[in-house]
Order: sequence, then structure tokens, then C-alpha cells
Amino acid sequence: MVSLSHFILPPTDRYFTTVFGLCIILFSIFTFSKFNKFFRILSCISILFLPNYSMFKAIDFTYKTPLSVCIDEFKRAHPVKHGVSEYWQAKVIYMLSNISMAQISGNLEDIYTVTSNSFFKDKYDFIIINNKPVYDWSIMDKKKIISINGTPDEIIECKEANSEILYYKNGLYLDEFLAKKVVHFDINTGLKNNIGKVSQDIIISDNKTGFLSFGPHKKIPAGKYKFDLIYSSSLSPDEISGFWDINLIVKKNHTIIQKGDLAGTNSEFKTLSAQFKTKEKAKIEIRSFYNGRGELKIKELVLYKID
Repeated sequence: MVSLSHFILPPTDRYFTTVFGLCIILFSIFTFSKFNKFFRILSCISILFLPNYSMFKAIDFTYKTPLSVCIDEFKRAHPVKHGVSEYWQAKVIYMLSNISMAQISGNLEDIYTVTSNSFFKDKYDFIIINNKPVYDWSIMDKKKIISINGTPDEIIECKEANSEILYYKNGLYLDEFLAKKVVHFDINTGLKNNIGKVSQDIIISDNKTGFLSFGPHKKIPAGKYKFDLIYSSSLSPDEISGFWDINLIVKKNHTIIQKGDLAGTNSEFKTLSAQFKTKEKAKIEIRSFYNGRGELKIKELVLYKID
């Protein structure tokens, strides 16, 4: 099979190959435009064929890359269909080992650059950890993967490729919420604030009005959900200290799907609950707006998937 080891260019330089080749083709067409049609076609074919013929002769067909050999052995021993890897590995694996591969960054976020959306799943069969990636931003957090999914059923080392495969028989998730169906968020784990101050992990209003809390900006699949907002207000229950709303973000389009009041609680922490649903994959943002009356505190947001 084909080895790409002779033709892997630096990540930046490779983009100039197409530009350089296009210049040669356009120059040739312009130069020979006065000749007959047959000669122009023959000239263009020659320019395209000769460099590729030289490259074809240089290709070693006796082996694959070390990583693709390791992947092929892994595939023969395990019933896998969908995998995930860092950006620079995913395409090579897909081309040489003929398996669906999603490409992600080191913080486990999807990278949609030059790829098909069909590769991206909520759940994967395995993940490949590159121990010597091209860039630091593609270094994957192995501890985070294990904290989300537990100990892998099997770890396969691809020593020659400086990589390892984490295999989960029942599949793995890249997002804690998808794996556990319930996630707690506070100022340290997903909630943010534009106004107020933070004391003992609680967001506390000051004299400014505005969004006291917002987040967690988590991707959620289509389905039915519930949230609990744990807050307190110094006002009485018949007074209003602000409002909450649910903002769904789909392809950069923001839609407020629900809204409600933040009533006073006589300074006691209470739990406000609401259910909502989305018909498509979206990012979720739940916001708390402070209207300047009394003192409002936001302690925690809990998000549940209920269907």
C-alpha cells in the first residue's frame, strides 16, 4: 500500500503546492494559446502528467504508515466503525485505513475544517491519542477523557507512531454532559458573569444592572431537558429582582425559547426549575438578569437530559 512518508510537507508550506501548480497551468495555457487546440491540450496534459509520473515512481508501495498499520491490526480484532483523533492524524487514518474519523482539538472540541459533518458523532468507538502532535493545541487531555468515560476496556499502544488507542466496548463520549446526562455548573465550571462579584464560588450582584450569570455554552443534541437554577434574592416573594431566559445557539443564530421571573426569596437559596426541548443540535445558554433591586445571588446551575 502507499506510504505518505516521502510527501508530508510542513503544515503551512503544503498550501503553496496548489498555488504553484495553478500558475504553471495558467501560464502554459496563455503561452500556447496561439497554437492549435490539439497542441494546447497536449501541452497541459504533459505538464500535469510528468511531475505526477515522477512522484508515482518515488512512492513505496510495500508498506503503510506505522499508524495505519496499527489501526488496521486494531480493526481486525475489534468491531469498530467510528473513531476520533487530533486534526493532523484523522485524515491520514481515514484515507489509508478506510474508517470514519472525526477530527478534534486538544480540548476535545470538533474541528470542521475541510471535512464532512457525517464524521462527527455523539458517541465514538475509540479515540487515538497522539503523544507527539504537531502543535501544542492538539495535545489531548487523556485524564479528561477517562474522567468522562471511565477506564478504557483496552489500551493499544502504537509505539512506532508515538500514539495509543483507547477502546471502549460500549462507546465513548467527548462531552461530560452527554456521558452522564446531568452536569453541575458554577463560576468555576461553566458559568460566567458580566457584573457583580464572586465570593466563595457564589456570584453576587452589586449596584449594576445586567446579566449576573450566563452559560454554560454546552453543545446538546436534540431532545428534552430540564434545568435547576439555585439562587437567592433579598426581596420578598411578591417582588421581582430580575429574569432568566434560555438562549439556543444554532449555526451562530441565537433564539430565546423561554423566559421567566426571578422572584424574591427573603435571602434564602431556592431552586427554580424549568423544562425545554430542542429539535436539533445546539449550544445552550441560560442567563440570569439582575434589575438592580435588592441583592441577587447565583450559586449553581444544574442541567439534565430527560428524554
